Amino acid sequence: MGSTRRRGQRGQAIVLIALIISVLLGFLGLSIDGGRAFLDRRQMQASVDASALAAAFNYMNNSDYSQAELAATNEYANNERLYMAPSCSGYGGLTVTCTFSDPTSHSLVITVANRSIAGVTFTATAVHSIGVTVMQVLGFGSTIPVGATATALARRTGTNGAAIQTLSPGSCNGASASLTFQGSSTTTVTGDVWSNGSIFDNSASAGGAVNGNVVDVCGAPPALSTPSPWTVSGAQVNGWNMPDPGYLSPPINSTSRSWNGTSGSVERPGTYTVDPSLAGGAGCYFLAGGVYDFKAGFSQNGGFVSNELRPPDEPNMAAAGQPNMTTLRSDLTGARQTSIAVNALPGPVPQGSLVSLWGGGQAQT
Repeated sequence: MGSTRRRGQRGQAIVLIALIISVLLGFLGLSIDGGRAFLDRRQMQASVDASALAAAFNYMNNSDYSQAELAATNEYANNERLYMAPSCSGYGGLTVTCTFSDPTSHSLVITVANRSIAGVTFTATAVHSIGVTVMQVLGFGSTIPVGATATALARRTGTNGAAIQTLSPGSCNGASASLTFQGSSTTTVTGDVWSNGSIFDNSASAGGAVNGNVVDVCGAPPALSTPSPWTVSGAQVNGWNMPDPGYLSPPINSTSRSWNGTSGSVERPGTYTVDPSLAGGAGCYFLAGGVYDFKAGFSQNGGFVSNELRPPDEPNMAAAGQPNMTTLRSDLTGARQTSIAVNALPGPVPQGSLVSLWGGGQAQT
């Protein structure tokens, strides 16, 4: 009986091996063909990015849809190394469709949208197919579709970079606004104010001034147009949703810091428990890169604060082999004077330097 059962089980390993080989071939196909598709997708994303940016840049210089769309088409073809002229339709309108006669059937669609004061957006969407090898053997077809899209904004003349920009899609009814001004102090904003939701003023009679445009995405002009204490030098209009890159919030630096009151100092990121309270006559201060947490607030009624790093000190010219000059601090007086007070050199004199003194029309070395 035992011998009969063993003879009946012979050959079962072949079936298991065949199944395992099929699974391994599937993983092999995913790694080879999927890897090729991933690399191709990344290259295509770079191409549509360049295409959209080329259109926006061209439009800001020429204000012509047709020229901008042609620039986008050429940029995409150059990046994808497509050397045959495409067949395109719709130049000068809001949608351009191009097909390329290459083996992988590239197609490019350029969409234009007028966003009022926000500018004009150019969206480039591309699709093509790449051939597969292992996956085709397994019955998954001979090609894999690959696509990518990108959008670029061409700003209008007279618009500035956003001084305040919120990506939160807050409610447009004022109940939970994306951006809210509140408090009893007057706010002055130099630059545009942009919001992915509503902008709401809750500062009572304080108000403020915006030296730029105010743009949100709600169905009515931003709320800053209604409080009389607010003044806006530019336009107040509805814009479009700015894409949120989804970056994680940076960690708060818990290092305790104190504001350096010396003019020209570079402040360091960290936690400040005392308000710097910059008043009239305050100096210039520069913020090093990082996250600042002002627990008691940040008051500035004077001075200058910049997040652009202070330029480095000028190098010692003597160390660079250049002439280093100084001047007298006093005239020669009296008889038999043996010393003269001069301004200090900015650095040590390197060994072997030539030192010259000039006075009274005579030079001494």
